[in-house]
Amino acid sequence: MKKILLLAVVLFLVAACAFGDEAHDHFRNGLMAWNIGFGEAAITEFTAAIQLQPCFVEAYRNRGLAMQAKGDLDKALDDFNQAIELNPYLAEAYRNRGMIWAAKGKWNNALDDYDKAIKLKPDLAEAYGNRGMVWSAKGDLDSALADYNKAVELKPDLAEVFGNRGIVKTAKGDLDGALADYNKAVELKPDLAEAYSNRGMVRKAKGDMEGALADCNKAIELKPDLAEARVIRGGVKQAKRDVDGALADYNKAIELKPGLAGAYICRGRLKRTRGDLDGAVADFTKAIALNTDLAEAYFNRGVARADKGDSEKARADLAKAVELNPGYRSAVTELKFLKPAK
Repeated sequence: MKKILLLAVVLFLVAACAFGDEAHDHFRNGLMAWNIGFGEAAITEFTAAIQLQPCFVEAYRNRGLAMQAKGDLDKALDDFNQAIELNPYLAEAYRNRGMIWAAKGKWNNALDDYDKAIKLKPDLAEAYGNRGMVWSAKGDLDSALADYNKAVELKPDLAEVFGNRGIVKTAKGDLDGALADYNKAVELKPDLAEAYSNRGMVRKAKGDMEGALADCNKAIELKPDLAEARVIRGGVKQAKRDVDGALADYNKAIELKPGLAGAYICRGRLKRTRGDLDGAVADFTKAIALNTDLAEAYFNRGVARADKGDSEKARADLAKAVELNPGYRSAVTELKFLKPAK
């Protein structure tokens, strides 16, 4: 009965908010502006449509998308909230709001909205793809994989979903499956820089250094500010004994994205191989400051401190690495070789 009453209210609002021609004109202008890349103009047009017709649900939703692209997450959230208030049955609005919650790191809120979107529209492939990203961020790789599988089953041309599924497969150790997904991603979207970068990482892991280097170069060509591609290319160059080239890539990655902990770990390892133990310890310490749960950073700092003869601090770091990751057997080995603290 409540659903029937709510539907009646929605239908009443739709009837009461019948769109005038002028409001529609502004809305269409907003869509055209958005499609050719004029985000501010689109926002202006959608706003004009809303001023003329305050119940224009799609104007709110599309303005929210434009606000999101602009980076104004709070205003985007306000617009999606308004769209949902006006039409609680609009699955796309829940999916859009879920994206905002995810961008804000509110994973449970995002999951709730994606769940609602899927319940309202079980064939909304993008909602499964988005929910998969949240599961992945929460560390639930199996749930992420299930959602990505469903997304591409419903819509086989979602390049980004293939790319994201490749990340999950890589994390699960399925390198061949990951490689196949990255291949599909770049086939569907040849300018998807992240897919090239991640494929380069898999190719490096499989020993194909030339293929990895080519992929990283392509990723950087497409997206010069993609710091992760610089880190992966640095690892490839280091494996090819191009130490100076590797260091340059790590430095550039950190310049582009100072919060990228993995770049500090890679640069620290390189510094250690060059005998710069103080520089290595500093880099590993920076990585830990960025993410205190990085067992790899504690392990590497412990090894560098052991090289410096600082057994007590080395022991503490290696013990922390094992605490964070009990499977870190190499850390256990390092612990055995350290002299007992006096």
